[in-house]
Amino acid sequence: MKSHHKISSIFFIFLLLISSSGTSSNLILFDFFVPAYAVDGGVISQEISLEHDHVNGRYNSLVQVDSDTYALAYNGPASRGTINTFTIPTDGSAITEVISLEHNSFQTLFNSLVQVDSDTYALAYEGDSGDGFITTFTINPTTGAITEVATEEHDTADGTYNSLIKVDSDTYALAYAGFEEDGFIKTFTIPTDGSTITEVATLEHDTADGTHNSLTKVTSNTYALAYTGTNSDGIITTFTIPTDGSAITEVTSLAHATDTDGWGKENSLVQVDSDTYALAYAGDSNDGFIKTFTISESVVETETTVAASVSSSDKSESSQYKEEKMLRTPDESFYFEEADYSEIASESLAVPINSAVIEPVIETFETVSAPEKVEATPEDT
Repeated sequence: MKSHHKISSIFFIFLLLISSSGTSSNLILFDFFVPAYAVDGGVISQEISLEHDHVNGRYNSLVQVDSDTYALAYNGPASRGTINTFTIPTDGSAITEVISLEHNSFQTLFNSLVQVDSDTYALAYEGDSGDGFITTFTINPTTGAITEVATEEHDTADGTYNSLIKVDSDTYALAYAGFEEDGFIKTFTIPTDGSTITEVATLEHDTADGTHNSLTKVTSNTYALAYTGTNSDGIITTFTIPTDGSAITEVTSLAHATDTDGWGKENSLVQVDSDTYALAYAGDSNDGFIKTFTISESVVETETTVAASVSSSDKSESSQYKEEKMLRTPDESFYFEEADYSEIASESLAVPINSAVIEPVIETFETVSAPEKVEATPEDT
């Protein structure tokens, strides 16, 4: 008899796909099982579903409260800010709505919900007039009851495309698009009871565009941000942030998808192991892509590392332009033109000894296939 094990990550991924598709205003929660003999992606079967909102259910952010309780922040009826709690047993056999709280009577878009401690949560969102807000809540893990605690309007211009993560026990980092969709990162202190929200530091890291943000932790003080820059370019940038959030320092940047070879939008960046990361994004013609990267804290003396350590701010005949020429070969492999290599090798690139270095892994996989497309083979790369 075949046993079944719940793969919770697939549950979350599917919910995010629904929220970003924009094809329907109603939200349906799905839970999935993957047979134990097909954990590597062989079989996915739908187990049960719940349509918890019959009017609107967009901009979703879902977190786990305890072993069988989940909290969902979303844009509800009349675009009002809503948080619901649900119970889902570990076998995924039922989805039961517990409590619903309308915390904002105005719009709440681009929600990003994170856990502060066992019963406290922080939500970053775009609120009234498009301003940037953070609100804290307590959620009782036993009853599912939700109580609003504190609210901070941290940006009176704009606060879209939010990605909020935890730095340490009381420090949080937020990547978002601010005024004119410029790219910002801010840090905040939030005590474990959520009673106050205090802005600590701000960095405008991209003065042109900084949308579709996905921020993740690399080490205790290094963070990687996947976002969409000018011309819908796909960019990954690393930053250092001390545990008290007192400073935000940009380290290195890599333009992995440019206006000449596709887009890099709707980003979702996750950690694979200690120095490997996977990025899902919408590329050329909104086709679905997944790329892998290595991001390390030590300088690796290879041509790929040198190219990845150059700033992406200039697309003229600079080291970054040469880097893009290396990455934009037809078979997606790393190829150096002889003249370019000699110039790059002769440049002096000062990289801090503890800086994060981004190395794109050779293979890129496109998740949407069409008759006219040809998949890359190992020989191609």
